[in-house]
Amino acid sequence: MAINSALETLIELATNQTDEAAKRLGRAVRACEDTEQKLVLLLQYRDDYEAKFKTGLSNGISAAGYRNFQLFLDKLDTAIAGQQQIVEDASGASSMNVAFGKPASANVCRLIRSPPGRSRWNYARKTSATRN
Repeated sequence: MAINSALETLIELATNQTDEAAKRLGRAVRACEDTEQKLVLLLQYRDDYEAKFKTGLSNGISAAGYRNFQLFLDKLDTAIAGQQQIVEDASGASSMNVAFGKPASANVCRLIRSPPGRSRWNYARKTSATRN
């Protein structure tokens, strides 16, 4: 009887730890998705603003307007770089091993796919790297 009770206690403890680890992993995945979504929005906004800038150049733009466009694009690039760092930090903090209380090694963000076949994080990094 005592053996069954001890075994049941061990099973219950293991189940509770597994459930808690799954909850932590879910929170980490949501945080990773949020940071990646913000990065993608910044990249899209930069693309839109750059297209507007090029249209302005082809239509003629004042020196002050040109400088304002460039300053704003520089600020967007700084914001994108900062968001990329946040995504990288979230990737390291949201690994499956962290969810189980072990050191980080596998990035959860890299498991989230968009566009198909590429993670959003890697896609955003490649897209941004081609601009620099």
